[in-house]
Amino acid sequence: MGALKHSVWVCVIMRERWTWDLAIGVAVVNNWFDWTHAQCLLHRRGIPSDTVGEQVITMLGAVMVVVGLTLELRSEWQRATFKNDPRNDGKLFTGGCFRNAQHINYLGYIIWRTGLGCISGPPFTLMYGVYHAIDFYCRAIPLLQNYMLQKYGTQWTRYKETTRSVLIPGIL
Repeated sequence: MGALKHSVWVCVIMRERWTWDLAIGVAVVNNWFDWTHAQCLLHRRGIPSDTVGEQVITMLGAVMVVVGLTLELRSEWQRATFKNDPRNDGKLFTGGCFRNAQHINYLGYIIWRTGLGCISGPPFTLMYGVYHAIDFYCRAIPLLQNYMLQKYGTQWTRYKETTRSVLIPGIL
């Protein structure tokens, strides 16, 4: 699931070239998460029957996967459409889903990875979402904030002033 979504992102949406070390690093991390999901599913398959609570969590997880993938890909697609228009060269995209939070695409990723964890079942049910939320908020977003300030300057500063939410609209 992660590899397919990421392939669409790299081949269709992304505009900047990736270095080999970044591509390999992302592939290793994504494959590790996908492998652990698969291991949990295989373990869960061996359990005779799920309780109603487990079934509800599984269904909730499926909804989260759809909602999260939709949010992540829609926000990325909106930004790519804006960036592909030559009239917008050098401009920061602040519309679409990004009106609601500076890194709304990361929220989508966290939601669908958490949903996949709910489908996979214990022991990693919520660990995926928690891990990605902490990683994005403490590592990736600060790095990206610096990059965006360097690239867009006052456009980024104004955007941060008008779009106060970093990850979760109205909350964080």
